[in-house]
Amino acid sequence: MASSGNFSTNKYSTSSHGTIGLNLSWSIQSQSIANNTSTIKWTLKSNGTMSSGYYVQAGPVTVVIGGKTVLNTKSRFNMRGSGGYSESGTITIAHSEDGSKSVSMSVKAAIYSASVNCTGSKTYALDKINRYALISSATDFDDEGNPTVVYTNPAGDMVSDIFVRLKWLNADGVTQEATDWSSELDGSGGSYTFDLTDYRTALRAACPNSNSLAVTVDLKSTLTVSGVSTEYHSEKAITMSIVNAAPQAGAVTFEDTNSAVSGVTGDDQIIVQGQSTLHIITAASTALKGASISSYVINFNGVNYDITSDRYLDIVKPPYSGTFVATVTTTDSRGNTATATATIVITPWAAPSADCTAERVNGFETNTVLTVDGTISTVTGSSMAISERHRKVGGSWIGPNPVTDNTPTTLSLDYTDEWEIEVSVSDSFTTLTPTVYVIPVGKGIPPAFVDVDKNSLGVNGFPDDDDQLFVGGNGHIKVQDVPNNGAVILPHKYSSTPQIVGYWTDGRAIWEETIDLSSSVTVNANAWNNSVYTFDTAVTVLNAEVYYIDSQTGVINHWAFMATGTSTDGLKLCLYNSRDASCVVTRIVVRYLKPST
Repeated sequence: MASSGNFSTNKYSTSSHGTIGLNLSWSIQSQSIANNTSTIKWTLKSNGTMSSGYYVQAGPVTVVIGGKTVLNTKSRFNMRGSGGYSESGTITIAHSEDGSKSVSMSVKAAIYSASVNCTGSKTYALDKINRYALISSATDFDDEGNPTVVYTNPAGDMVSDIFVRLKWLNADGVTQEATDWSSELDGSGGSYTFDLTDYRTALRAACPNSNSLAVTVDLKSTLTVSGVSTEYHSEKAITMSIVNAAPQAGAVTFEDTNSAVSGVTGDDQIIVQGQSTLHIITAASTALKGASISSYVINFNGVNYDITSDRYLDIVKPPYSGTFVATVTTTDSRGNTATATATIVITPWAAPSADCTAERVNGFETNTVLTVDGTISTVTGSSMAISERHRKVGGSWIGPNPVTDNTPTTLSLDYTDEWEIEVSVSDSFTTLTPTVYVIPVGKGIPPAFVDVDKNSLGVNGFPDDDDQLFVGGNGHIKVQDVPNNGAVILPHKYSSTPQIVGYWTDGRAIWEETIDLSSSVTVNANAWNNSVYTFDTAVTVLNAEVYYIDSQTGVINHWAFMATGTSTDGLKLCLYNSRDASCVVTRIVVRYLKPST
């Protein structure tokens, strides 16, 4: 808006005295609120580089302001240079009803020419005539406070009935207005602070998905002129902010919903690693100030879980232990969040284990001492149980029988047979699937035995004749007089490093080696497998103890002396399975001779 201004026409250029044109300047002399008019004074002067001491012929000259011709000089006259020509006048312009007005102004002139050759025009927005009360400022506010509006009344006593109210759009986009205007405001201007007690709920409900709401302050006033009253409105946009609106988080709780585990511990608040079903749940959160709850998220052990639909999380048999914080974050429709937490301790647990030993008394007697040192995790309510069962290799099981932890138990295992003992260790959580150990027990063959009645010595066995050196084992010899090459054979060493365990009749060393196959080998029922293991050099296999997985029971069994053989090149171990079911060989304790050097 403007209260003054000026513009110039294009200029005519003389041959020797410079340029000459016209400039129109104007200013508002006065404005009438009652008449809604502005009185403008205008002045037209020559301008350019031609001095006022020179002149040129000019005419006609026309000035039009607001569509009305205010100057129209038709005859030719001497127009002097810059500032030497001047015309002025006034004109009253009527404004629009709201006090605004845009005015176009133009100048046309014929300078040193019979036809118009210099023109100029411009449109100006005049200063508005304030015929009603106006808002000077209005404060943004929060939903717990009240905004203040400052206003003026330039029209003074001509304006009456000044009121103010708020307007906004509801959640459906429909304009809502405060049902009542304020009390009538002071006609001289001032300020007004709203009391939104009756409107806070509606204002909050209007922005369920945002923490702010656009609000309009509407100032109404009435102008009366010549008995005619006109209502006017002055509006200003402000913002209401939602504060203190984070949702109220529901409490977070947890329990072990595996009744079998809580039945052992006696407390569903004890969570056991690898056993419990950890059930974390949050009570419903409460949205505030017209919002709604949009999501729930549980963070546990660094992982976020969306639980919006059911508000709970089940972690079945958690594989970790320690102290954890379950954090539930609730988000409302405005994006506000709140959190609640629960501290959860997961008690460590590992499967039961044991160190097991079984040894014949004196290395060869029937009485065999079994000792089991069992270990279980320390979990409230859990206890350990140990049992054993035993059988001759290939025979039926005897037992199970209870075993006391870390206490020797004597079993009667006929020394003429090979046996195996199966030890089961369990705690209160693994009674159905205990940890199982299989312990082989060989025949009761003493490494050395002196029979004073027979005046004989037995090596790897008992002498069976008088005055005898008895050497046991496959290919054993019995001699009355011990030759230099008499065999002396030691018991099994069960070592992955080849070791000498005796000597053959021709004086060659008998080697023994325990081989854990890198990949299991299947020996079919009643059949040979001629490539069970490949030796580094050619050997002659004497015998082998074989450990295999029973295809029917899945149990690892021990076969003392499966039929053995050596491939023609002496490099491969051959095994014969005389059973009616295939078996998968996992370990071999083999004795062999190396070629004579």
